[in-house]
Amino acid sequence: LGAQMQGTFTYRVSGPANLVRVEFLLDDQVIGEDTQPPFDFGFNTRNYAEGLHEISAVGYTASGEQLRSNGIGRQFVATSTVTIVVLAVVVLVVAFRMGSYFLARRSDGGQGGRVDYGFLGGAVCPNCGRPFGVHWWSLRLGLGRYDRCPHCRKWNMVQRASTDALAAAELTDSARGDDKDASEEAAREEESLRRRIEDSRYDEG
Repeated sequence: LGAQMQGTFTYRVSGPANLVRVEFLLDDQVIGEDTQPPFDFGFNTRNYAEGLHEISAVGYTASGEQLRSNGIGRQFVATSTVTIVVLAVVVLVVAFRMGSYFLARRSDGGQGGRVDYGFLGGAVCPNCGRPFGVHWWSLRLGLGRYDRCPHCRKWNMVQRASTDALAAAELTDSARGDDKDASEEAAREEESLRRRIEDSRYDEG
């Protein structure tokens, strides 16, 4: 949140080799100290008033020299403020993804038109070999995504496929569909012929 802070934070101070003690200041008031390197001090913003504060530190060397750091201005905010901001960001991200997903046309366009697989691109299922659009709700794991194929309904690790790979998978899928249609048509014709033969047995001569 930029200059705004909420939660647990830690001062970390480095200095010369003879640095022996560091005091940690909030609005020029000492709120902690450390006498052993690494010099640090943890604090939670809820223990202090909300609003603008200056964070700084003063170090002391073995020879008695005093070293003062620059001050850093930060605004302590309430937990509810951070929660609202985080929720707003999450809602915007989810809304953007869902909007992009539903607005993306995923039809084949007809007459050899190019398939639009959506904003995450397309993948080829390693199980059935058919192409599909990567779902916005898929889990990103490393360089790939764990997604469910809408054709065979299997979950697999997939990667965004190239245009050539998707085109090849589309051709194979189309040929498979043509073969299936031809097979179903042949089965229907065979069934129709069988019924005609069965019915002819009861025709009068």
